[in-house]
Amino acid sequence: MSWPDHYPLSLVVRSEQGLQDLKGKKRLTKPVPYDFFGEIPTLTPEDIKHYTSLAHSWVKGLLDATTDEGFEYACTKSNVDIYQGIKPGSQVHLIRGSTRVKASKEESIALMIAPTTESFRHLFQMIDVNFKDGLVLHKFPTSCKADGDHLPFYSIKWAIMGSPVPSPIWDRDVCWLEYADIIHDNEGKEIGFGVGSTITRPECPNLEHHKLVRAEIACTGYVFKKCDDDPGYMDVTYIIQADPKGLIPKWAVNKFAWQQALNVVRIKMIIEGTLQAKEKMDHQERNNAEVVGFVVPKRQIHKVQIQVTVPNSMILFGFCSEHHDIGFINRARLEQNKAVLVDAGQYALVFDNHYSWIRSKQIYYWYRVDTQSCQF
Repeated sequence: MSWPDHYPLSLVVRSEQGLQDLKGKKRLTKPVPYDFFGEIPTLTPEDIKHYTSLAHSWVKGLLDATTDEGFEYACTKSNVDIYQGIKPGSQVHLIRGSTRVKASKEESIALMIAPTTESFRHLFQMIDVNFKDGLVLHKFPTSCKADGDHLPFYSIKWAIMGSPVPSPIWDRDVCWLEYADIIHDNEGKEIGFGVGSTITRPECPNLEHHKLVRAEIACTGYVFKKCDDDPGYMDVTYIIQADPKGLIPKWAVNKFAWQQALNVVRIKMIIEGTLQAKEKMDHQERNNAEVVGFVVPKRQIHKVQIQVTVPNSMILFGFCSEHHDIGFINRARLEQNKAVLVDAGQYALVFDNHYSWIRSKQIYYWYRVDTQSCQF
């Protein structure tokens, strides 16, 4: 169903008992269970057509926000130039952060696409200190993986945002449509971007009964441009236009805004750390397998799930850390120089940081599954 001033909705008939279960019996635990919202209706072709057109309409607003018009320079912090938007009388907060990063197209695309809940959580846990948890509700094309062969990419995501330390202020949650692509400007130069704005979805109702305030964002995202005067580098800009809604002290709003601007610093650290990790693992048989970075918090473990569908396959993998040791476990029949022979099934690389009471560990890894027949 659709109306001129509303987003398209897929109609799902539920019993009153089902609604009571969502409000009364579903507990909000972290990590949020994949089935927290119950049955999620599949997007119809009409939904996809509308969302595609809607997302395309946001690109100009995002790119316009990379210019100085409507923004005032605030400060430079951690090599990030921070600008504050000007909208007198508006509750919307506009912040822009820009910096220069040593990066290739490959690393940029990896930050533009998070097609699964797992990859979404890993990415946002590294770049956004206010991110607490989230789910990928929809994606199209559905076959998308985290590489450039699947651009353009669209997804509908939901996230909980809040203070990283205990606070009396309720957390915020956001449901948004996200669009990632690479386009060309008037001079034929590539511009990579990811842009998102709030939408409403029937499977993602208001969650005030869980003490979450539904916030809104508009034309928020990242822009990557190659530097003409500095080969091998990119200018990276992050723009956030958000209305936190509800009652929230001005100091808390300002703190959130500055932290969001500094997401660019964390993006820079991820990209440059990934490049260094690739150099460290250059001697390994990676064969262009994606290098993924993540942080293993102190006293925790991190599992990388690997699904093998073909018997007599080989899992090849490698990893490195930033200066700190980390426990590593793999379970399979036979190990040969970081290559494991396996049958079809579910496997995991497990990084164990349980013994560390002080340090979180930054890890980079890659893996690929060779499905050619192997002899055990």
